Amino acid sequence: MKKQLLQNVITPIILCVSFITSFTASAETSYLDVTVTEYGQLSSKLGEDAYLVDSLIVRGPINASDIEAIWECTFYGNMTIINLEYANVENKKIPDNAFCARGKQLSGSGNNTGTRKIILPDDIEEIGESAFDTLLELSYINMPTSLKKIGLRAFCNCHSLNPDPLIIPEGVTEIPQQCFFYCESLKNVTFGSGLKTIGSYAFRNTILQELNLPEGLDSIGEQAFYSSKRIKKLTIPSSCTKLGNYAFSNCDSLKELHIQEGITKIPCDFVYYAYMLEKVTLPSTLEYIESGAFYNTAIRSVELPEGLKR
Repeated sequence: MKKQLLQNVITPIILCVSFITSFTASAETSYLDVTVTEYGQLSSKLGEDAYLVDSLIVRGPINASDIEAIWECTFYGNMTIINLEYANVENKKIPDNAFCARGKQLSGSGNNTGTRKIILPDDIEEIGESAFDTLLELSYINMPTSLKKIGLRAFCNCHSLNPDPLIIPEGVTEIPQQCFFYCESLKNVTFGSGLKTIGSYAFRNTILQELNLPEGLDSIGEQAFYSSKRIKKLTIPSSCTKLGNYAFSNCDSLKELHIQEGITKIPCDFVYYAYMLEKVTLPSTLEYIESGAFYNTAIRSVELPEGLKR
């Protein structure tokens, strides 16, 4: 009787220990280090085990079809870290929609891609349209110093993206429309001195804390920083003569706004609903303040320039 009771106690313990050991082993990070010698070869090299590993290192030439094979491992498998540092990407461009199948990623099928980290080669010159769109878990990606062009919506809906700081290389002249739209974890951005244009909705709904816009920037699009709720102080450089409607609306931590000499027009609803805005400096060159420009702010006094026409 006692022997039977002892066996009844020991058996569940053994099963429990066995389960824990199995779980620990399967939870360990595993990786593949794959070398290819020609474009289009990666899929056959990866094999079925690629769906089980956590991380991937790729060496050698890869193209759009190879990148699609990597995406499939993230969406249908467990891959979260992708190291392309040693890869030679065709045309030095991350293709359009490279890591994005937006309809599938929002549908709930597969694993909804758990990609957390991507390392790009140093020689990348272009990131295509929607290349990383809707990688919801992506928290880190590097911007190669050779980068010259970023496509529309390239990082749109990357809710976890926060390289801290995100460094925009010197060769990038434009941050296009919706590029970092709804990057809700993005705190710090360093802009290169070559930047000329920030497109509409480019940084809408981020949590940027500081914003140092470079001299030489000539335009900020409509709603470019709309609802970027942690910006406290802002200086618009004198070179930035094209300002979009609602560019800084709903930035409800903004307390100081300094608009430099050379700017002639503040557009409609420019800092609309910036509840905390108290201090504004306007340039002597200012001629027009459009409707709603400072609606629902905390401004108590402001010095209007002599040349103001409307």
